[in-house]
Amino acid sequence: MYAIGCHGGLSVPGNCRTDADHSLDLPETMLARGAVAYIANSGYGWSLLYGIGYGARLSQIFTEQMTAGGTVVIGDAVRQSKQRYYLETPRYDPYDEKTVMQWTLYGLPMYAVKTGITAGSALRATKSSAAAPESTTQEKLGAIRVRRQLRANGSSSPGSARSSAVVVAAR
Repeated sequence: MYAIGCHGGLSVPGNCRTDADHSLDLPETMLARGAVAYIANSGYGWSLLYGIGYGARLSQIFTEQMTAGGTVVIGDAVRQSKQRYYLETPRYDPYDEKTVMQWTLYGLPMYAVKTGITAGSALRATKSSAAAPESTTQEKLGAIRVRRQLRANGSSSPGSARSSAVVVAAR
């Protein structure tokens, strides 16, 4: 489970010992209620007014990592997302650094998620429809529906002049 909101991953010590759950903070509550891993900002979740940037871009990259197919190790996906964010940012500034630094993984990083799709199948589906001006492939991953939309320029490589959009929605 991951969140892009402000302070969703801020660890705050409980202040009420008489409370039933001893005033758990949000990461503690998520993990106590069965989440295997929880990823969120420990500070303000920055974004751009126009376009996708900062925390929203990092979450988009993470979503792409998690929906790539096969079995995905959560800690590796977080690390690769942060590395890709750094490498793809045209002008890395202090806000980008803050975005990467405050995006925190709670839980054990070695947990793996089996996505339910074959590794590379989304890439094959995208390549096979590259001749069309715009195409969409849909996949269901348990309770998640992923729609990949290939734009008219024909590829899903975000660093090139060609790009794709990934939309993740609950059922």
